Amino acid sequence: MDGFAFIQKCHIESYKRTEEDRFKEKILIAKGIMDIPVPEFSISNRLDLLNRLNALQCVVEIQTDLESSFFIGKLEEVKTSIFRWKSMDNRGKWENDLRQLRVRDIVSINVNTDYVTSLVAYNQSL
Repeated sequence: MDGFAFIQKCHIESYKRTEEDRFKEKILIAKGIMDIPVPEFSISNRLDLLNRLNALQCVVEIQTDLESSFFIGKLEEVKTSIFRWKSMDNRGKWENDLRQLRVRDIVSINVNTDYVTSLVAYNQSL
């Protein structure tokens, strides 16, 4: 499993789960791949989720409503309508300044993806 994503419902138009998808899931379960522990998250509202990610100090990928725009970073401050995070560049280096984004601009938040964990591992090797 390559991490997991939280997607705002308003951005999901439809989804489809085929018999082939169900079969693949059974294979992954049999191999123990689907048994990856996932921290408990409240998804009742965006602020609960952001506050939990902040408390866990997760490095996440945040996709905004600009289709090709995403950011890698660690949340530093969560307020009602905005949040700030420390950004990691595409070479695995932490930037000095905090960035700011409106909560309502979030489309998805990806956690523990291969790309993010690889950047973090590279950063720790520097």
